[in-house]
Amino acid sequence: MKKAIITAILILIVSGFSFAQDQSINSQIKEVTVFLQGAQVQRQAQAQIPAGISRLIFTDLPLDINPQSIQIKGSGNFTVLSVNHQINYLKAQEKSQEVKNLEDSIRYYKEKMDIENVMLKVVNEEESLMMTNKNLGGTETGLKVAELKEAADFYKTRLTDIKTRQLNHIRKIKEMQEKHDRILNQIRQLQGIEKQPQSEIVVTVSASSATRAELSLSYIGMNAGWSPIYDIRATNVTQPIDFVFKANVLQSTGEDWNNVKLTLSTGNPMLGGQMPSLATWWLDFYAPEDLKMRYSRAAPSPMVAKEEMTIMNDEVEMDIEAVASGSSAFYTQVNSNQTTMDYEISIPYNIPSGNNPQAVEIQKYQMPAQFEYYCMPKI
Repeated sequence: MKKAIITAILILIVSGFSFAQDQSINSQIKEVTVFLQGAQVQRQAQAQIPAGISRLIFTDLPLDINPQSIQIKGSGNFTVLSVNHQINYLKAQEKSQEVKNLEDSIRYYKEKMDIENVMLKVVNEEESLMMTNKNLGGTETGLKVAELKEAADFYKTRLTDIKTRQLNHIRKIKEMQEKHDRILNQIRQLQGIEKQPQSEIVVTVSASSATRAELSLSYIGMNAGWSPIYDIRATNVTQPIDFVFKANVLQSTGEDWNNVKLTLSTGNPMLGGQMPSLATWWLDFYAPEDLKMRYSRAAPSPMVAKEEMTIMNDEVEMDIEAVASGSSAFYTQVNSNQTTMDYEISIPYNIPSGNNPQAVEIQKYQMPAQFEYYCMPKI
């Protein structure tokens, strides 16, 4: 009897460990490292892990995740047993702020069109009432000329006013309908992009007792990148020139990066740590060939008088002075690694998902320069 009771208790304990419920985890993006192609996203979340074996499912993740790049860290009295990546085809991505704003505009124009249609109906009823009672003076007795003229003027004035109001309401309805249709087409296009399956990362954990966990998830997505751009500005010929190093950051992951710590890196996350094999370059002596050509010299074309300015450096080695500014360039820390350069932007940034790159100032310098003018007489 005791043996049967112990066996039943063990079965209940094992069942409690084996059939723990799944727990959906909502995570927030905290840091993003953008490479020239791809980006490493770091998310943070909290979870209350029960005793036994549990599955923590990170939901609402973009589709472009590289499964081999997934890393999970956490603090708490639990053990990570496995990490798996899966696609959820039943749940679409949350609507972006752009789609939500467009849907608000759709509702606005619908309400305005409803009001205009009601006003148009009132004017039509007013016209119908006047046309129903247009029989002047009855069937037996007529009207005097003065009365007839007065009645005709009244109908003319009222009908003109009614027809004018009808045209105004119809015109407004048509204009709002066109705007409504354009916005609706834009929403359909965006929803066609956003109605995609979502990624999910399933983390199986084991805990001897209920515990609170602080989780950190990182992965690499490929639908992002940045490219460098440079601005050189000169105020006048007596002042140094301003050199601004910027980055065009673009991401189309399907979710906005709001208030994230941004780092721009020149590295390539897809390169492995193995030394590449170099192909042999075979060298030979160069033998120039005799080239016989015929040419004719044409008369020089008329030159347009213009002023050209060439910026020349004072010396080969210049003193470059960083400029303090209110832009993000003032809050950038540069980390030089063996093969890459990392630019850490210490102020939070917003990078929306889409096809429009966002300009981020990385560094700003002042460089001494010598301005030389070149003039040529007009021929």
